[in-house]
Amino acid sequence: MLTVKQGMEPPKFTGHFQAWDPRKWSGGKTYTELVSEFGEQGVTSVDEELEKYNKKYSYDVLCRKIVPEGVDPVNKERYLKDDEFAELFGMTVLDYERLPKWKQVRAKRAVKLF
Repeated sequence: MLTVKQGMEPPKFTGHFQAWDPRKWSGGKTYTELVSEFGEQGVTSVDEELEKYNKKYSYDVLCRKIVPEGVDPVNKERYLKDDEFAELFGMTVLDYERLPKWKQVRAKRAVKLF
């Protein structure tokens, strides 16, 4: 994995975007200058962001119309706590993932997680 500073993107990367403008969002300022100007407000770490997508929820929370941030509404079953998953689906997560897609869809509908 490489870390590239804003405004220092290599031509092999920027060449894929015809309208690439390195100064469009920053006004020519570096990332460090922008952070010092705006502060750390709204800046989160990768780990903090990934936490939102790896969190487990109860069945009741996942059945709400508006799901928590980070939950893919099409794949709510992925965010169920393991014990609740086994209780609702009658199988482990691994067994569920081994099922053909059509059987997974049928199982999700049966427990109203569709």
